[in-house]
Formats: sequence, C-alpha cells, structure tokens
Amino acid sequence: MIVLKIAVVFAVIMIAFHFKRPLWQSMLIGAAAILLLFWMNPLVLVDAVKNTCASYTTWQLILAMIFITFLQRILEKREQLKLAVDSMNGLFQDRRINAAVASACLGMLPSAAVVTVAGEIIDDTAGDSLTNEEKATCATYFRHIPESFVPTFTVILLGCSLSGISISQFLLAFFPMVIALFVLGFFFYLRKIPKHNAELSGKKSEHLLNLFKSLWSILLIILLIMAFNMDVVLAVLIVCVLALIVYKVNWGEIVTFAKNSVDITLLLGIFTVFLFMNVMGRAGIIAALPDLFSKLPLPAWLTFALLFFVGSIVAGSQAVIAAFIPLAFSTVANAGVPLFVLLMGMTYAAMQLSPTHVCVAIAAEYFHVTMGDVFKKTAPIIACFFVILVGYYLLLGLFL
Repeated sequence: MIVLKIAVVFAVIMIAFHFKRPLWQSMLIGAAAILLLFWMNPLVLVDAVKNTCASYTTWQLILAMIFITFLQRILEKREQLKLAVDSMNGLFQDRRINAAVASACLGMLPSAAVVTVAGEIIDDTAGDSLTNEEKATCATYFRHIPESFVPTFTVILLGCSLSGISISQFLLAFFPMVIALFVLGFFFYLRKIPKHNAELSGKKSEHLLNLFKSLWSILLIILLIMAFNMDVVLAVLIVCVLALIVYKVNWGEIVTFAKNSVDITLLLGIFTVFLFMNVMGRAGIIAALPDLFSKLPLPAWLTFALLFFVGSIVAGSQAVIAAFIPLAFSTVANAGVPLFVLLMGMTYAAMQLSPTHVCVAIAAEYFHVTMGDVFKKTAPIIACFFVILVGYYLLLGLFL
C-alpha cells in the first residue's frame, strides 16, 4: 500500500509540472497529497514550515543563490562569461568539449546556484543547436558529474566512512563510470552542437590567461571552500565584494544587480522543496523502504541497488547513504568496492530524476521549462547508465 501512496504523491507532482504549475505550487500540492494519503494531522504542515524556516540548510542555499546570482550579473555586465566561452573556444576549438568541461568545472562548486552560470555558458555555447529543454538538461547533468566522485562532496565522504572503502579505492574503481557519464551526455545531446568554431586569433597561452581572468571569481570561491573549509555563503559574499572592487561597479549598478538577483518565485520554490522533504520524513516514507524491498524476489545486491535508486529519488542521496550503507554492507555477502561503486552510482543517477533536487528546478526555471521537461530528456541517459553500471558491477565482481 505504501508503494502505491508514494507513487500517487510523485504522480501528483508530475501532473502539476505537466500543467505548468510553478515549483512552489507543485511541492505544496505534493505535501498536501502526503498529508491526505498518510492521514496526517494538518498541523504537521505548520510544524514542517517552522522547522524549514529554522533550518540553516534552507537559508544557506537561498542566500548562496542570491549572492551567486549577484556575482553572475556582474560577470554578465562586464562580459566575463562571454570571454570565458571565447577563451575555451581558442583553447579547444570544440564547442562540445567547452559545454561539458565548463559545466563540470563549475560543478566543483558545492552550491546549487552555480547551475545558472553553467546554464548561461551552455546557452552561449550551444546557440540554436539545442532546445531549451536540452540546454537545461545539459546544464544540470554535466554540472553534477563531479558530485558522483569528487571527495569534497559530503555524500562521497559519508559513503566512504560508513562503508570502510577508502577514497582512493573508490576513485580508481569509479573512474570508468565518470567516462561513461560524459560519453552518454555527448551521445544524447552534445553531438548536436557543431564541433568547430570560427578561428580565434591569439596564442593558447593568451586564451588560457583570459580564461583565468574571466573565471577567477568562481575559482576563488572553490578555493576558499575546499582549501579553507569556508562556508559557501561567506565565500561567495567575500568574492562578490572583491568583484565590486575589481570591476569598479558603481552604486547604480549595485542596486540594479541586487534587484535582479532576487527571484521570489524561484526562492519560494527552493523553500517548498525543503518543506516537502520535511513532510515526507515525518510520514515515515524513507524508514519503510527497506522492508518493502526486502520482499522482492531479487538478489540482495540488486535489491539494494533499487532501494538506493528509489530512496534517493524520494528522500535524497545523503539520507539514503546515511541510512542504508551499513545495512547493505552487513547484508550482502562479500560486499566491497564493487557494491559501493554500484550503490554510489545509483544514488547519483537517481538524483538526476528527483523532484526534490533543487538544481534541476533552478535549471528548469532558468530556461523557462518545467522539471518534467528536464526529466524526460534526462531519463534516457540515466536508463543507459543504469544498465552500464549494473554490467560494470558484475564485471568488477569477477576481479575484486
């Protein structure tokens, strides 16, 4: 019965997307569906709102979104993002590489807000070669590839800690799947972009220097977070202040940029995603999943693979990894690197199709499409990756 209820909740959300309802409305409809289907006291929603308002995670993302958008407006006005694209064109002479590499590099920054910067670069690079739905898909898909393996992200550190698998073991074993992710994204969408650009004058060293000049602000944010473990909001705020000085932004521009950095509809959407997840947790959905999947007539490794996939779509990768990695490694015989690669790959893949994934919502809003549109374009890639990942798990099992 709980499977049916979960399916109904997500079907209701997808129907809302289909009818072009904004994210905040879709999430509230989903939360209301949970209250009705699980016979929960309506006051639970009031408590969920209070907890969401009191959560630093919520405000961290909202503030980071505002500050990064402010920085983006400065970079746009000073044509720094255009310079970055031109510089990459001069270095690689391949627009397809530019689209993938630029988005993936930006993905090193652990903030959902940076997906708008990736979106602008892809929009500028792809031109009319891709539809808005495809551009939104590429922006969020390639931007998230680093999150599947880079050990500065919480899910990787948490997974390695709970499983006992070292980071070096995981990186070495997972690297072929990283290649697979890039190849799949290229095959489905990037190959539609013309390969060559008009020849740009200048030496490679000049283009490399210009690339650094155009993206120093993003690189500095990444450095502050990774090297000094600085809070993302503080790091972005510091860089915004430096950008005001470096680019000699006047007071009138500051006021204009500030106004354009606050999108109430998008910020409300982010808030309601966290609210929806809060209500879902109170319904006990994630806690009920292991018992459901244990009844399936499947091998233990495949049962856990599906549990991690579905669980990540419903509750997010971090919650699933924290809850079920110990259970998986204590249940599956000879669990080791192959199982860990399988489960981590499943959580990554699932997050690209989760309505609770804020980055997808931001990318969809940026390109004026719906999350449903992005999911439709992403689903074929994830289906192929699912098959490749399972095959790779079986192959690893023969050697490890």
